[in-house]
Amino acid sequence: GASNVPVERVEITNGTARGGGEGSVLIIKTEVYPANATNREVEWWSDKPEIAEVVGTANGATVHLLKEGPVTITGKTADGGKEAVCRIDVVPAGSEVDVTGIKLTASSMLLQVGGHPVTLVATVLPANATDHGVEWSLSTGGVVSVSNGMVTPRGTGTVTVMATSVSDGSKSASCDVDVAVPVILPAVDMYVSMRGGTIASGYTWGGTTGSDSATATGDISVRSFYIGKTEVRYELWYIVMDWGEGHGYTFANKGRAGNSGVGGAFPVSPGKDEPVTAVSWRDVVVWCNAYSEITGKEPVYRNSSDDILKNSTQEVESQIEESKIALYNGYRLPTETEWEYAARGGEPDGSTPWTYQWAGGSTADAVSWNSGNASSTTHPVGQKTANSAGLYDMSGNVWELCFDIYSGTYHAFRGGSWIDSATFCSVADRNGGSPSSAFLYLGFRVVCR
Repeated sequence: GASNVPVERVEITNGTARGGGEGSVLIIKTEVYPANATNREVEWWSDKPEIAEVVGTANGATVHLLKEGPVTITGKTADGGKEAVCRIDVVPAGSEVDVTGIKLTASSMLLQVGGHPVTLVATVLPANATDHGVEWSLSTGGVVSVSNGMVTPRGTGTVTVMATSVSDGSKSASCDVDVAVPVILPAVDMYVSMRGGTIASGYTWGGTTGSDSATATGDISVRSFYIGKTEVRYELWYIVMDWGEGHGYTFANKGRAGNSGVGGAFPVSPGKDEPVTAVSWRDVVVWCNAYSEITGKEPVYRNSSDDILKNSTQEVESQIEESKIALYNGYRLPTETEWEYAARGGEPDGSTPWTYQWAGGSTADAVSWNSGNASSTTHPVGQKTANSAGLYDMSGNVWELCFDIYSGTYHAFRGGSWIDSATFCSVADRNGGSPSSAFLYLGFRVVCR
């Protein structure tokens, strides 16, 4: 009738690859979904009853292992014929290989309320263990649900998800899960797609040499990427930093709103739209990882063991495994080549943008805040004219950090700032500083793919 609730599926919850010795008994546990299904009856059978006999109900089955060999046990619901299958390898009594441990694909996870489920995979060790059955459990209820390793966020909080060997309850592995309310990031922080291209030799190009306004002697290729439309605003910096500090991240400097804000202060208008300053290269690298994590992207700055770098009080520059950066899609600092390519508007086509001295024009004051027009202070991002790619403040306001080395141990920054004359705000000018230095004239923007 109209009140009939059909079965959606039936699952074996303690492992679909099992094993045991002759003469032993295995318990198969099942769950019929939804829990309020009208007809929850499950019929069981063995494809080789001479090897294993099965007796079961909707809650599972008892399997008697009679003699050596492989056997398949199937449970099928009476309503709709939904199936669950367990394959069992029966070995001679006394020849069982004991489980030595369980390994999970992650030891910690961050999920968001209402977000997508994430599946943990449990590997039973050794690979030739007789029984690969695993049962899943939770340290507390209400935060997530778990079904065959699929972890679904339900409410905020922390919980430990555990996978335990069916044959040896002392062997287990766990994953700490933190479920948070989704962080809503300010919509003004948008990105521009920069299509890759080639810069032929002969163009004026500052980012590939040790001096300014040099002429490139060979073709330079740039891959496509996304870049922030503006310098990172203090509000965005604060949201990510504040979240990061609650999720294992440590920052040497808490940043300021422009040149006059209070370090680490809650963002308020109009300062929230000022570029963040007083942060170091190390802070920014760690922040980029937190920004990636909070937005569901893959952090790019990792060490050789693939650990995500989270502490800017350490010398993270010596820990970064650069070969890993391209493997992940998270936020990062631009290279000097990417920065200048974007500042000049992308691939040259013979039109005027590649002849401009400043990002977006030939008149400095139209596109930049510099010492001649800034009134000795930073300004909210995006107030000057954008360049041909739609990017703001790539000349002036604050210098912008890049990933590359400038000289020695100093990292490069580009674009000039509110304390510099217009000359130093050109798209070709370069500067640099220590990875631990934080200045009121220095900020950044990010890129990703």
